[in-house]
Parts: sequence; structure tokens; C-alpha cells
Amino acid sequence: MRAQGLSINAIILIALGLIILIVFSVMLAQRTGVFGKGLKNISEQRCSPPNEKASIGTSCDVIYGTFTDLTSDQICCKKGSIS
Repeated sequence: MRAQGLSINAIILIALGLIILIVFSVMLAQRTGVFGKGLKNISEQRCSPPNEKASIGTSCDVIYGTFTDLTSDQICCKKGSIS
């Protein structure tokens, strides 16, 4: 009688496939975490030192973006560029 189980080659291929799937899943989870932190930093951007807050109309090198610490009548200027 001949055994009707999985061959050793099939078991090895399945094991390798599972290992690759696990490694890929871990890498994806880590990259997703890094991406999430980047989004959080962008959404919580602050015009804090070394940059300077100034009133709208001030002559300076403006840093464009949405800053959580500025009011609607303020802009963010690069340090030392206010004239």
C-alpha cells in the first residue's frame, strides 16, 4: 500500500510560504506604523522655535502649512527672516 499523505516537498513549500507571509505581514505592520506617525506629525505641525510667529502682512520668508499654534491672523516665518 502506498501512503496518501503530503510529500516532504509539499510540507517544506507550505512552511516556507508561511514564513514569507509572516515576514511580509510584520514588515507591512511596521511601515504602516511609520506612515501613521508621519501623518500625525503633519497634522500637528507647529510654528515653534526656531521659527517665528508674525502678523499677516509682515515681510518675511513664509513657511506655508497648517499650524496648530497660529491664529487666523498669524503666519509662520523662518527664523531671522522678519524685516
